[in-house]
Amino acid sequence: MPTHIHLILGTNEGGKAISRFMHSLKGRIRENLQGKGKFWQDGFDDLILFSLKQFYTKLNYIHNNPVKTGLIETAGDWIYSSYKNWLNGVSDGNIQIDFKWMDR
Repeated sequence: MPTHIHLILGTNEGGKAISRFMHSLKGRIRENLQGKGKFWQDGFDDLILFSLKQFYTKLNYIHNNPVKTGLIETAGDWIYSSYKNWLNGVSDGNIQIDFKWMDR
């Protein structure tokens, strides 16, 4: 998306690992796109997924978000999407699609 990103992240280390990851990710993207200075909003919104159904609901939302906003016609057209990886069942080194769901 031009103004924001959606990610589904998993960790065995808990919330602090995700906070550290997001801080690092936002810093690297900011430096690559803009250099020093403010680029991102402070913080980030998170949601803990408690079921496989919730996971796929969010994954479908992410894949269809650029379609819904009129940026593309089909989810597979978005260059920055994992849609084709999930559709074809293939990881590309950047996107891991073979995950293990951990029921709570």
